Amino acid sequence: MKEIVFWLFIKNLAFCNVTAGCFNNIKHPTPYICRVSALEVSAVVLALLYLLLASAQNRWCWPAGIASSLIYIFVCYASNLLIEAALQVFYAVAGIAGWFSWQHSTGKPEAFPRSWTGREAKVFFLICTTLWLLSGFFFSRYTTTSQPWLDAGISVFSIGCTLLAVKKIIQNWPLWIVIDLAAAYLYFQRDLRLSTLLYLLYCALAVFGWIQWKKAR
Repeated sequence: MKEIVFWLFIKNLAFCNVTAGCFNNIKHPTPYICRVSALEVSAVVLALLYLLLASAQNRWCWPAGIASSLIYIFVCYASNLLIEAALQVFYAVAGIAGWFSWQHSTGKPEAFPRSWTGREAKVFFLICTTLWLLSGFFFSRYTTTSQPWLDAGISVFSIGCTLLAVKKIIQNWPLWIVIDLAAAYLYFQRDLRLSTLLYLLYCALAVFGWIQWKKAR
């Protein structure tokens, strides 16, 4: 747990530096911008709390995730990131589903984490790959996104992994590691080195969650 607290500290420190750096070029930041920065920090803290609680199979991970997503909706909308804001709406809805899915009517936790079946894996990759190709084509043709295919892949597979987490399928964790590495590469290509570090640290927490779920199986 001490290692996780250390990761939490470093991750929030990195994020605060990224946030501060984004506004260093603004000569006269407004109170509105400062509020957005504070909201971003709050959203990240709640997202980290979600990861820690989810790795421990604690049902309260979902309220933390929902709160983080609701904050991010405002942050993304205020930054004119409408696609990302819509994605956060999905995360919030999935969090509600996760809250009920992780609890039986008897009040006892649902089933232990499990591995997916071969059929479930095939369906997952078939659907996600199809949606990735369709959305990647759309973003590359009709938007000015600098990395349309990578952005599309990260978004689509993030949604898929969220659904896997709701069903307590262990493979959501290694997939999150791949997604976070892809996001780290994306930020690295944009010369956002601290953001790159941020997502590499997300990978570390995903590894921790993967280990914990495998032990509990």
